[in-house]
Amino acid sequence: VHTEDNYLYIVSSNSFSGNVKKIDGKYISTHGGTGIGLSSIKTTAERLGGGASFSHNKQEFYTDVTLQLNHNP
Repeated sequence: VHTEDNYLYIVSSNSFSGNVKKIDGKYISTHGGTGIGLSSIKTTAERLGGGASFSHNKQEFYTDVTLQLNHNP
């Protein structure tokens, strides 16, 4: 977690099995759920004047979230 220029930056990494499913560039749940978690994070971040991005390598999944501090939607 880091703040700079009126933005809050949150970066998270999580190890995983390496199995990734993507359709049309979007990550799809491999746990049998509905897979709305990442889209909820992205939508919420955008409502707060920021954004979210997701990426992975062979063993880690990364989530980067930017939130604008003092944002008035």
